[in-house]
Amino acid sequence: MKLIQQLVILGLILSNPVQAEIYRWVDDNGAVVYSDMPQKNAETVKLPGLDLYKGSSSTATESRSSTSKPAKVDKKKYSGLKITSPINEATIRDNAGKITISMQLTPKLKTGHEIIINLDGKDTKVPGLNHGFTGLDRGAHTISAKVIDASGQALITSEQITFQLIRQSLLSPANKAKAVAKAKAKAQQQAVSPGI
Repeated sequence: MKLIQQLVILGLILSNPVQAEIYRWVDDNGAVVYSDMPQKNAETVKLPGLDLYKGSSSTATESRSSTSKPAKVDKKKYSGLKITSPINEATIRDNAGKITISMQLTPKLKTGHEIIINLDGKDTKVPGLNHGFTGLDRGAHTISAKVIDASGQALITSEQITFQLIRQSLLSPANKAKAVAKAKAKAQQQAVSPGI
């Protein structure tokens, strides 16, 4: 409660447009105190000057805007393009061979620019920062992304990411063990009842 009081007092003191001397000291309880009245062992606090803004008249603004050309904005500037998913060297398990690519672009995509994802050497235009691919084969894959302008010139390119796609195989050890057990059970069943 005491701290809130001190902050309110400090706020009132600092909001006063008149520049008075401000003093700071530590009281007997160890709390820092600010005041405009000096106390024993108080030090003077140097405050920054007030920032004042003087607006211009609308006629001055209009005359300036009509005579000067608008600033040329470089629309080709992007500060970052990063593939956020999958991460580099990731292992993804999906029997359908599905993968979702997620990207981060700074600043956001500008009008007339497109995102291209390069998956294993093949470019695909994508509508946004997330795109799914299906039917990928198992194994290692590489992806990168780039932003191009209307003429097809690359404006920014991401780092290349490599990931492994694992799909369950009928020949996997787990499936092979199940198939062997099933075959043994069938053989045993036939041995017990050979005439059926």
